Amino acid sequence: MQNKTYSDLLGLIKALSGVNNFTQEEEAYILSFVNRRAQQAYDTSDSWARYIRVSEERNVSSLTLRGVTAGDTSVNGNYIFAGKSSSSGDAVLNSNVYYQADTSVTSSTITGPLIYKRDAVTDVWVIAGGSGTATINADKTITVTGNGTTYFTQNDGVDSDTPVGINIWSVANAVIANGRPEVEDVVLIPYTQLGKSNIGHFLKIHRNKAYLSNSVRDYDFFVDANGANILNIANGTDLSVYVTYKEELPDFTTVSTDIPREFFNYLAHSVYSDFLKMDGQNEKSITEESIANNYLNIELDKIEYSSNVNQVLSKFSTYVSRQAR
Repeated sequence: MQNKTYSDLLGLIKALSGVNNFTQEEEAYILSFVNRRAQQAYDTSDSWARYIRVSEERNVSSLTLRGVTAGDTSVNGNYIFAGKSSSSGDAVLNSNVYYQADTSVTSSTITGPLIYKRDAVTDVWVIAGGSGTATINADKTITVTGNGTTYFTQNDGVDSDTPVGINIWSVANAVIANGRPEVEDVVLIPYTQLGKSNIGHFLKIHRNKAYLSNSVRDYDFFVDANGANILNIANGTDLSVYVTYKEELPDFTTVSTDIPREFFNYLAHSVYSDFLKMDGQNEKSITEESIANNYLNIELDKIEYSSNVNQVLSKFSTYVSRQAR
């Protein structure tokens, strides 16, 4: 995909305005207008090729922890089911082990916050922060080899297969972490995942790699502030799904070098229109707005009739497809 620089964009806006330089205050306004108009262009279609990510594997979060209000509050967040505990280590045999979604994971080691059921002597759930370590064995069982720092310990006397619904947690050290933890069941795809682009808009979620030779099951879901919640998961132990989504639009700055070429002329004329309107030149502003929309519609027509849309993303509507023809 071709990019232009913010300097290029500002130069064209100056040319349209017939000035050599804007004041510092005017340049601040222009940057704000650029980001506002870029968001507007981004929102007109789900099929901008530069932002589409097709059938990308994403982790499924099984639990959400909240309620840690002091100390190391980073232990709050989404947790992924790692697997069943092995016969060795600090966790109860065949009990579930969960790791935080933002934790560092390799093919054999998990390092970071853990939720697991501690040895058969105590047989209680613990929330461990710091540098907890779990080993992923060849048979996919999990060995909690170094439990890090215990933040909270179950203290309600209930023998539970999961940490969900535990009412009483004892604080191990109030300086390290404090609060009233709450653990909730979820089947969630967060907007962010280490090593992946941030999700701006969910389009499709499939159980397996999609758009290949075989048809695959797609999931119903709803989106909230935390991410996409899957409604009809095929198997509660599935650790990942495949997401087709729009990558999050970045905020542009005065040193940006990634202004989308397909937005460039639209941004220049629409921002100039905003500038004219700010200056009270409403008739000229309307003319520039019309020119800007023409440029944007040309780009929308291109993606509407591209094979990318017709063959892969045919179920996704765009601004153009919703217009009267």
